Amino acid sequence: MAAMSMSSDRFARSCEQASSYPQNELLTRTFEYALKAYRARLVKDADTIFHRERRNMFIWDLVDDAKEFSLSPKLSSAEDLKRHVAEQPKDPRCRFVFLQTSTSRGPLCCSAEQLTYLLSYHQVMPSFLDFCFEFKHREDPISTTLYRQEDYIGKRHLTQELTHLGRSGTRIQHAFNILGFDESVASDGYTWPLRHITVYHSFDLKLGKAFWIIVKGNKVMRERITSSSSKSLQADLEATNTPTGDFVASLRTHLLILEWCSNLWSEYIDSLEFQSKKPSAMVTQSPVDELAKDIPTMLARERRSTMDNKVGNSRRDSNLSQLASRITSAMPRFTRNWSSFSGRTSELDCSGQSPITAHGQPASPTKVRNVSLEDIFTFDELQNVHALCSEVDKGCMVIEQNKRVLVQIRKKYTALAESRDLKSVLDIASCEADMMAFLQEVERLEGDLDNYQARLRALLRKLETDEALFTGVLQYQSMQTGEYFSKSAQTSANKMEEWTIKMHDIAARTEQETVAMSIITFFTLVFLPGTFVAVRYGVPLAMAAAKPVLTQSQTFFSSGIVKFDGSKGDDLGDWNTQVPALKLFLVMSLPLMFITLAAWALLRSYAGRKHRVRSGLADIPAVEKRGDCIGGSVAVK
Repeated sequence: MAAMSMSSDRFARSCEQASSYPQNELLTRTFEYALKAYRARLVKDADTIFHRERRNMFIWDLVDDAKEFSLSPKLSSAEDLKRHVAEQPKDPRCRFVFLQTSTSRGPLCCSAEQLTYLLSYHQVMPSFLDFCFEFKHREDPISTTLYRQEDYIGKRHLTQELTHLGRSGTRIQHAFNILGFDESVASDGYTWPLRHITVYHSFDLKLGKAFWIIVKGNKVMRERITSSSSKSLQADLEATNTPTGDFVASLRTHLLILEWCSNLWSEYIDSLEFQSKKPSAMVTQSPVDELAKDIPTMLARERRSTMDNKVGNSRRDSNLSQLASRITSAMPRFTRNWSSFSGRTSELDCSGQSPITAHGQPASPTKVRNVSLEDIFTFDELQNVHALCSEVDKGCMVIEQNKRVLVQIRKKYTALAESRDLKSVLDIASCEADMMAFLQEVERLEGDLDNYQARLRALLRKLETDEALFTGVLQYQSMQTGEYFSKSAQTSANKMEEWTIKMHDIAARTEQETVAMSIITFFTLVFLPGTFVAVRYGVPLAMAAAKPVLTQSQTFFSSGIVKFDGSKGDDLGDWNTQVPALKLFLVMSLPLMFITLAAWALLRSYAGRKHRVRSGLADIPAVEKRGDCIGGSVAVK
């Protein structure tokens, strides 16, 4: 009696110190440093784990000698929770605590005081907080599963017996979470959001008391458990009001919860397979070579259409009609499949002939929309294929996570069936068939998940192949386009080379003509002063009216310096030079000639220097120029 009184007092103090959970636990295998870490994190992350306003906690009890479960009102505060659990002096035969979250990615709809008191009152293992820490505002849904257990089986644990609450101290407890998909309808069609459910279960092996905590973002599991328990589980509990019967009922509740992780997988995979048909048809049935060969034609047509719209439009209709006939003859099956998977139809004339009107006359040919490789194989489509691969890979990951939890549960109950300590407190022989049926059902769920995972992996391999083909098509398209522009660039380069050669010829001829003009200019400047001096009358420009007179005898031979006698019979005749006149002519013409040439040289040098300055070329010394000409081997001293 003294020991039971001491345990009762310790339990009362533990409940009073619920705010220090899990350091107030009466019995746990968790190390002290881990308890402190749990407590520190619970205090630190309280604002993110618990919703500030919303409260959504219900308790569903089946008390002793009761014929049905009773559902509590919504427990909105820690006082409501304490008041409800205090109504029953002992723990009920089966208790469910349904705790809801604000959303599938939101915090718990309860307060920190409610949770810590609930866990302290039922002495829940501290590792259950690992699951609670996952509930918070987050962008991505929970995608990992956990499994924790902490069992106390055997006579050595009877010292923790709480008789006043109907607890023997010998119990099994574990917690786990599983993942699944809920079908929902969005504005753009069906979506499959990832959901999760967290479960804690403890069972008193000696007295048959079961306790459950169910945490989910909606009330689907609560409705499923309440409806099923009201019919089958309650009937079993009433028919076999023994710890063994209660144990069998807990196994069935496990199956009810675990089956959720295998629901809707077939529909989910069917949806993914349907979405994969479109890109698969694109990459496997499209006439890529036919479309790629027309890339140069279409690019050239687009360039011509910018210069002449009318001519371009008429030619485009004709060429596209020919292209359409080639495509449809090469891909009759693709046209049918593609039209069913894609809203973007190519509007091709598949008949190859003009349709016949009601009067028997051929109708005007149907205009065909431009069908190009880049219109079908876009980068957006490649991103869609990649996103679909990620979705399938996520499904494989979810199944793998769920299978790990199922294996852990199956191993645990297989070990319990062979445990001597369990056989000492529970009549396993009387429920051996139910235990085997439970293990077989868990194995069946594992097998179902294996089948779903095999389908997903096959779909993933197919999508990865399609993605590789899709990438290859895009690269092939880029290669064909690059080849076209490369050929165009080569053609342009060849034309530029021809033009350069022609311009070089023109420049050479211009240079020759320039040299000739320079020679003409030079000799003109040489003879101009002499011609000017040899004019008989003064300044010819001053008397424009006397032009006929001024044009007479103004050459060198008509000036009197050289006289000819035509009576001589020689070839050149007899001629005499007037030396004084010649000296006078030279004295006057030679200085003028040198002055004219010097002025011409200065003006030409000035013009050349000015041109070099404008061109940004610095003056290069003559020595450097000579050095450059011989490879830079001349040294300047």
